[in-house]
Amino acid sequence: NNLMVFDLEDSANETEEGLNAAVGSILEELGEKPSFKACRLGFVAGKRPVKVTFNGPQYVHNLLKKAKQLRNSAKFSRVYLSPDRTEEQRLKYQKLVARLKAKREADKDGHYFIRHGKLCRTVKAVNSVKTDNMVQRINGTVVSKNNDRGDLNFFAQRMSKESLRHNISDADGNGNRHSVA
Repeated sequence: NNLMVFDLEDSANETEEGLNAAVGSILEELGEKPSFKACRLGFVAGKRPVKVTFNGPQYVHNLLKKAKQLRNSAKFSRVYLSPDRTEEQRLKYQKLVARLKAKREADKDGHYFIRHGKLCRTVKAVNSVKTDNMVQRINGTVVSKNNDRGDLNFFAQRMSKESLRHNISDADGNGNRHSVA
């Protein structure tokens, strides 16, 4: 039922109402308006994290799904949301992020990400154009000669969906279409 908000500006004379207003504007930016209770954690002024408590876990889940929208916000582009984790979960997640960074450095052809507490990999779509005979290739497949960009963009999106659908193994055996690295 808890959500953590990081990098939200903190002031020395911040009141509970001011904090609730700031968190409320973040929620409005994400198109949600649930009832909540917010409090700052820690004692040192600066960018202390904010713990937001909701009435049910569905609010946390919905907000975490929409959290990427904050990147495009002019006011909250530096603010990010995270589930409230125990100390053990935080340590496990830190190790997972370290593995993620190492895999990204070692394998430039793969797209690595974390999903449901597991390190996952997909194949990046490769776009190239041969200028000598205008053969356009996407993922090694010839699209056509002298094709217009509209068809090429459609085909690129289609190939990306197909590669995600067919080139990614069911690694955990639960029917999830991702490979664990």
